Amino acid sequence: MVDANAILATRVPNHDADDRVVWSSSIDGNYKVKAGYKFWHDRNIGYSAIPQSKGWHRIWKLTIPYKFKIFLWRFCRNNLPVRVRLKGKGVPVPIMCPMCNVEIEHLRHVFFECEFALSCWHSAELTLDTTNLYEADVWLLDKLETTSQSDSTKVCTVLYGIWYGRNKRVWENKVMSGETVMDICSKMLQDWKNANAKRVVEVPDHSQFTLGVLRRWQVPESGEYKLNVDASWTKGADICSVGMVLRDSRGHFIEGRTMSFTQAGDVLEAEALGIREALSWVKNMGELKVTVESDSLVAVNVINGKNNYLLEVGHIIDHCRSLLRVLPSVRLNFIRKQANEVAHGLAKMPCDINCLVTFTSLPTHLDEICNFEMI
Repeated sequence: MVDANAILATRVPNHDADDRVVWSSSIDGNYKVKAGYKFWHDRNIGYSAIPQSKGWHRIWKLTIPYKFKIFLWRFCRNNLPVRVRLKGKGVPVPIMCPMCNVEIEHLRHVFFECEFALSCWHSAELTLDTTNLYEADVWLLDKLETTSQSDSTKVCTVLYGIWYGRNKRVWENKVMSGETVMDICSKMLQDWKNANAKRVVEVPDHSQFTLGVLRRWQVPESGEYKLNVDASWTKGADICSVGMVLRDSRGHFIEGRTMSFTQAGDVLEAEALGIREALSWVKNMGELKVTVESDSLVAVNVINGKNNYLLEVGHIIDHCRSLLRVLPSVRLNFIRKQANEVAHGLAKMPCDINCLVTFTSLPTHLDEICNFEMI
């Protein structure tokens, strides 16, 4: 088996060419995927290219619509398509601010100096000290890190509103006052909160298969763990990949794994293999209370004895049942695909045949999904 923790970036001499960075096995096994990414990032981009702050994590914990969060993430990455940035990339656009047509449109001007931006802050009844505001992205990360969730939500709503009003002017030639824009964005936020509150109220607790139940990932009970598993099967190749992700009672990521097999003849066999590997992993953890979740209803029901025996995967089913008998504190449950996205994403990750790769930190796109599921 190949463990991602046992991979190391090292410099290998090449007598015919310049030295180059290659991947090789680590002797002490101390290497982590996260450290490898940092090595690549510092070498190719530079440590100071992206501000380091705890505010990054606060973005995904705010109780706001997901499109607000994506906007904030792009804001903090200084990746919004303001005109000075577009001009620097060779895009033939005017460089002046479309709202006031007086100053050059850069990030600080759009959100803190333009008359339209100031009217939005005034309408939201927020007073900001911008004396030492030199870099807008760094300023926002500091706000997210040091202010309460309620205050951060207000600030972020105003920022989104300013960008919303600016885009209405650019793309639809609509001119709106700061007061109108803030009314629209406040209503967006309230409608989103109301919709989420209704969804929680309307779902009955006594049935796990009624509309809306387990369409989103749920945190386990206090002191317990949850292990999600999913399989990806390649038709005609008889190859399947399995993704597994372990999280604690607060929803925090602990460890992920992806594996590949060559003996899977169909989707059902692939899903059964995934459940078997998940239960085997749990067995090696010791006496922990763990709920294993799969989005394969047929496999889960057969293993739990609710459906007829399936001869084509009988040996795998027997193995799963024997594991459950020796793991009295472990449950196997069915969930919908919408609640199993992180495990599904890991199952799609590249993996050599008959190998195991361990993740001590999730890839960026899956980490965003994992954080969003805890909201």
